Amino acid sequence: MRKDEIIKVTLRLFLSRGYRNVSLNDVADEIGITKGGIYHYFRSKEDLLSQAAEFLFEHIKAKHIALFNNDKSLREILMEILRDKEVERYINNLIGLEHHETFNDEWGLLFEIITLCPDMLQRLERDNLEVKDVIKEKLRKLIDKGEMRADVEVNATSTIIFTIMMGRRTLPFQYVDQNEREQIVENFCKMVSKG
Repeated sequence: MRKDEIIKVTLRLFLSRGYRNVSLNDVADEIGITKGGIYHYFRSKEDLLSQAAEFLFEHIKAKHIALFNNDKSLREILMEILRDKEVERYINNLIGLEHHETFNDEWGLLFEIITLCPDMLQRLERDNLEVKDVIKEKLRKLIDKGEMRADVEVNATSTIIFTIMMGRRTLPFQYVDQNEREQIVENFCKMVSKG
């Protein structure tokens, strides 16, 4: 069993059951190893949480960067993020959550990460700034190509896009209908696009 596989199983359990409801024995049972096998890689449950958070944050950041570092239009990218839930699908596939399973305790896990691993908040903030810089660069390219209005202020617009992206986790509760999520993207793109 590789370290990354232990982290993936742990994330799946933490996200579906909640951090406080999962023991190292639960992780070991799910994987089919002994608890000692986990201690070979991790000093404690908190250490496992910290390394799992690093793994998760790195993959989320990389996925966001990949979505904006391509030749797709802003509309296509935002549709992938909001309508198609591409980041969530990517994480589900990464950690082995089935399509019918959902993150039951994502916000609870984030709270536990920030509480038990306070240095993770700084890491998350650095990652967010890096993603926002990639969004700014994408916007500049779209302006240069004439696909976006030249009078759009790049910093403010990247902040709005980033806010929409981070807020997408609450959108399913307010905008369950896929058409409503599409309308959010369509209306935003109308505001910043040429013509």
